[in-house]
Amino acid sequence: MNDLLLSALAETQREYKEKLKWARELLFSQNMNVVLIELASFWREHKKLVECALDYLSKPYDKFFFTAATILDIDDEEHVPFLAVGSLHIWDDPIFGYASSMTSTHNESFNEKMKTQILETIDDNIKIIEKTNGMILVLPVRLLFEDLRESHQIAEKLFLSMFEEAPENLEVYFSKYKTIDDIVGGLRDNVKQYISFDTDDEGMDLKERFISYRANNELPVTEDDNESYVFFFSVIGYLMQAINIIVIAQRFQMYPYVRYKVALKYITILGSSLSELPELMNIVHTMWACYILHNRMPTISNVDLSAYVETLRNLNISQRLLDGVKELETGQMISLKKIDEMISTLISEVTQ
Repeated sequence: MNDLLLSALAETQREYKEKLKWARELLFSQNMNVVLIELASFWREHKKLVECALDYLSKPYDKFFFTAATILDIDDEEHVPFLAVGSLHIWDDPIFGYASSMTSTHNESFNEKMKTQILETIDDNIKIIEKTNGMILVLPVRLLFEDLRESHQIAEKLFLSMFEEAPENLEVYFSKYKTIDDIVGGLRDNVKQYISFDTDDEGMDLKERFISYRANNELPVTEDDNESYVFFFSVIGYLMQAINIIVIAQRFQMYPYVRYKVALKYITILGSSLSELPELMNIVHTMWACYILHNRMPTISNVDLSAYVETLRNLNISQRLLDGVKELETGQMISLKKIDEMISTLISEVTQ
C-alpha cells in the first residue's frame, strides 16, 4: 500500500508543480481569486490521498510538518535541519492562508504585499519539489483539515481568558478596553511575556511591542480601528493558528516543526491551558526542541540529501531527540537549557 501511496503522491507533486508554474505566470495578469481557487480545487480533489498519506505512510509521531512559515527557504538550506527529525516530512503550503487574508480586507496596499508573498512562496514550493527528490512533500495540510469556525470560537474563549477578569464575551471586551494601556492593565501577568508580534520585539514591554508592530507593518485594518480592535485582530489570528496546528498534529499524530518563535509562543499559551493532557504537552515540548535544533544546526551547504539522511538514520538522531524530550519532561514547561545541551551533543555527531 505504501508503494502505491508514494507513487500517487509523486505524481501529485509533479502535477502541482505544473499548476504552480501556471499560477506564477497569471498571478499579476488575472484575477487573483481565480488563480487561487484553481490551486485550492486541485488539492480538494486530492484530499483523500493526502489523508491516507498522513495516516499510513509513517508510524505515529515519526512524521513532521513544517508550518507557520511563509517559505521553507531551500536557498538558505533550511530543509537540512528539518530532515534531521522524523521519517515523513511535509511542507504545509501556506498560499491559501494568504488568499483568505486578501478576501477579508479592502486594504489594497496589504493585498499587493500578499501577492508578492504568494509569488515568493510559489517559487519556493517549486524548488522544494524539484530539489528534495520527494524527501519533503508539499501539501497544504491546514487548508484541507483545519476548521476555521471552530478554531475561531475556541480562540475567542482563550483570548478572553487571558485577562485577570475575563470578559463574558467580545462585546464586553470592546466596551471595557479601548487602548493598549487598558489592555496591558487587564491582562494576566503570566501571559504577557508570550504575547508577541514580531521576532524583533523581544526586550520591549508589551505596549512597546504593540506600538512597534502597528507602526511597522501593513495590516488589514483601517485608521479608524482603535487599539483594542487591532490588538484583538492581531492576537486572535495567532491563537487560531496555534489551535489549528495542535488539532491537526493530534489528529494525525505528527509533530509540527515551527521555526517562527512568535507562533511558538502562542502555541505555548495554548499548551499552558492543556497541561493536564500529556500527549499535547509532549507536542509543545518537541516543537521547542525542533526550534532549538533549527537554530543550532550549522549551515551545511551543497549537502547530498540522500547521504545526509542515511547518516541521520545510522546515528538514530530523530529517535534520540524524541526520547530525550520525554526523559526531560517533568511538568508544564520543559527545561530549554537541558534540551539545548542534548541537541548540541546530537549536532556534534552529525557534523563531525
